[in-house]
Amino acid sequence: MSSGNTLTARGSVALLSILTCLAVTDAASAQGKPSDICFTAGFTCSTQPVPLDRSGAVPGTVTLNVVRKLAGPDRASTAVVPLAGGPGQAAVPITSDFARVLGPGLATRDLLVFDQRGTGGSGPLDCTSLRSRTLSRLAAVQRCVKALGATRAFYRTADSVEDLEALRAALGYDKLVLYAVSYGTRLAFDYASAHPDRVESLILDSVVPQAGIDPFSRPTFAAIPGMLADLCRADCPFAPNPTKELGTLARRLGNGPLRASVYTGSGKRVKGTLYQEDLANTLIVGDLDPAGRAALPGAVHAAVRGDVAPLLRLAAASSGSGGSQDPNADVDSTAYLATTCEEQLLPWKRTATSVSARRSEITAAVAALDPASVAPFRREVAAVASGPVITCLGWPAASPAPAVPGPLPAVPTLVLEGAGDLRTPAAQARAAVAAIPNAQVVVVPRAGHSVLGADSTGCATAAVAAFFAAQAIAQCTKVPASRAPKPPPPTRFADVKPAGGTSGRVGRTLAVVRATVSDAFVMALAGVGGLRGGTIGVNDAFTAIRLRDDSYVKGVEVSGSLQLSSTRTSVLQVSGSAAAHGTVRITASGKLSGTLGGKKVADDLATAARSARVRAAATARAHAPAATR
Repeated sequence: MSSGNTLTARGSVALLSILTCLAVTDAASAQGKPSDICFTAGFTCSTQPVPLDRSGAVPGTVTLNVVRKLAGPDRASTAVVPLAGGPGQAAVPITSDFARVLGPGLATRDLLVFDQRGTGGSGPLDCTSLRSRTLSRLAAVQRCVKALGATRAFYRTADSVEDLEALRAALGYDKLVLYAVSYGTRLAFDYASAHPDRVESLILDSVVPQAGIDPFSRPTFAAIPGMLADLCRADCPFAPNPTKELGTLARRLGNGPLRASVYTGSGKRVKGTLYQEDLANTLIVGDLDPAGRAALPGAVHAAVRGDVAPLLRLAAASSGSGGSQDPNADVDSTAYLATTCEEQLLPWKRTATSVSARRSEITAAVAALDPASVAPFRREVAAVASGPVITCLGWPAASPAPAVPGPLPAVPTLVLEGAGDLRTPAAQARAAVAAIPNAQVVVVPRAGHSVLGADSTGCATAAVAAFFAAQAIAQCTKVPASRAPKPPPPTRFADVKPAGGTSGRVGRTLAVVRATVSDAFVMALAGVGGLRGGTIGVNDAFTAIRLRDDSYVKGVEVSGSLQLSSTRTSVLQVSGSAAAHGTVRITASGKLSGTLGGKKVADDLATAARSARVRAAATARAHAPAATR
């Protein structure tokens, strides 16, 4: 993300927008290690060998990592099978989450979880070149191709389809209920087409079309105005037309980048540069970062009016270097390549194996794009908005083109989509399931990608329960206020509206403290510092966020620890040239008290602080070493 004293996220969209990160968890570290779930009451772990190449031309076996939980003392006739996304995400490590969200369907059905081939404990792939910090992306992928050799042709969706069928047959299930997320929906579609008599029903969360994703992400660009309308509703008084403002900014960036000072996680002031690619990346990464997306309209509004720092800082955080905004932390990069580059729709002939020939075809395809299909961005941005176009450049296909899938069975189907999902937009999902009679589509307001994990209202969970109970499914109408857009950060202390019923400098300082706390919870693991200076970071035990001279508004600096515990009190010192100096305490319930400028102050941060603390604590736990969890 950084080079010398210049901070830019340019080109990072190619790695992040469709789950294409090349520097992720070491897949080899998972091999041979039993999952914690194997030692949990009610769960049993086993393995199932399957052929690497079912034609027999290439020898080898893949041993699938399997976890089961029976509904009763004996095996049920039907199993609920969660299919993870990516491609490249292991399912077994998140078995507990699957058991929770699918609980209403497990009273009479078994839970059957397995890592798809090449992921987790199912013969994980591991190209060490993809972790290199010195190789170019192209060179890293080309070395991976050589390292895998002929075996790289056998990690396609079609292979996983037959793995699932072999697992069903071996364990004796008559029918399967497929719950699939993101790429997993593609696997669910293909299994249902290939083995329609074995599918009882489908629950599809964030649908990837069976025909594949558009190589230039045109449905994503088309969904941006709807995402902004859903996000803002009546909550963007500072920007009555956020789509228009986004267009204004994108066109300005089309004439050249914008620059501003940004602070690194260590508090170092560096030169930041914002390109059109970074704006597109920030939009898309917001699918998995509701707090960051809530800050987007205000940051765009500020940038249009000359204050670029908030948006550039958000773009830098979205590049994934800090961890919390990185959507790819649990996706195996080698498995991703082996599946995606073999079957993704790409803008070159499958027979074009030279990099130069592929680049020529990309250039011609970009030139042929209708500018309106990617507006307000330049057509060239579309080539990097779909990561596979860039990432698969050095991967010659080793297998035939995927077969045309057969029709989908007319089984009960529930589709869950986020109204703010740009990776797999709701309109695309409706088209994908149009051939399934009576498929029910539920769209959740202000939710992004992976709806059951993103919905804070409980509506999607209720829809799943109703679906299993064969009851009427209600559409989601509740709009979570906790995800309302944040106003643009003030550029001057004098512009701050006093808070806590206190006027003057004290009231303004209190308002800045509130805003600083909210911002720190969002940015704690993002690898960036304070908006106007200072540092933000999580302690080694992942129990508190440490602030040192954190400045959200120039002239006010906040230092101390924000506790992630639900019982401990946070203590913060307030200083700065414009501030009313003093100390404040914030209880776990969000009650603020203290003294600023010699005056006692009190405020209630309950709703905002609690939701932000819970979100930050969950993120911190996910990134903590196993010994500290």
